Amino acid sequence: MPTPHRPAKKLTRTELFIKAIFLTIIVFFCLFQSVDIQAQCNPVCQNINLSLEASGYGLVDVATVLEEGNGCSPSEFTLTITDESGTPLSGNLIDCAYLGQNLTTRLTHVTTGDWCEGFILVEDKMAPTISCEDMAIYCTSSVDPEVIGYPEIWDNCSELSAADLSYTDSYVDLACYTDYNGQEVTSKIERQWMVTDALGNTAECMQSIYLTRITLGEVVFPLSLDGFDKPALDCGGDPNDLSITGQPLVNGMPIEDGGGNCELIVNYTDQEVAICAPGSRRVVRTWSVIDMCAVYSGRTNH
Repeated sequence: MPTPHRPAKKLTRTELFIKAIFLTIIVFFCLFQSVDIQAQCNPVCQNINLSLEASGYGLVDVATVLEEGNGCSPSEFTLTITDESGTPLSGNLIDCAYLGQNLTTRLTHVTTGDWCEGFILVEDKMAPTISCEDMAIYCTSSVDPEVIGYPEIWDNCSELSAADLSYTDSYVDLACYTDYNGQEVTSKIERQWMVTDALGNTAECMQSIYLTRITLGEVVFPLSLDGFDKPALDCGGDPNDLSITGQPLVNGMPIEDGGGNCELIVNYTDQEVAICAPGSRRVVRTWSVIDMCAVYSGRTNH
């Protein structure tokens, strides 16, 4: 047996009025919430200077670009970065290839589509690194960096070479029998190094170059030009030309090349002796090497 139909209850004017007010309140509340939510986030992109790190990279994220205090959360945005030619970067890691460029950043709100733009100036303010190593060399040795070596240098963005280095030297005389790592030294050179990268950033280090003392036993006197030790000097030869006749050496270098750094005094005296051969003469040369620090300070050779 079919269920009897019951007519719908008619609402009174009062009930209809109350319901209308209730619906109006709900709609107004929803609209207010929507407007309020949108009003809370007004994105502003800030312009920033990005200084690359020692690794040669710099990371840029939404929080870096989004200005604080606008009711926005970084999680609500996506970030895109383009270079000066308008080409988008594949990520947000900036490297040395973009040095000096003004990159464009854009933040886009994932819900509303609102966006803002800013700029990133890519800089390198990181100083290069330089490492000096102290050393000891013979007092007769060259102190030219081409001979004894350069400091180790490195930079995050620039390819450095010896051309990027400069130095100044200061000479320091040391007391007799000064010890350095078990070696007696006469003096040292304090070499102040500076390295400069392509952007003018600099770094410095101090290198001490110790000059080791020579003992008299290390002195090698020249051989006689007597036809036995070495061939006699030609009659037209100049006996005062030490490059021909020879002079006292240490480690294969003339002592005088130490420029006084060896603290040895080198001199000689000549005595001419007549010989029978016509037009010939013999020069007897006596070399003396004096150690300015030793109590017994001389060694001679004829």
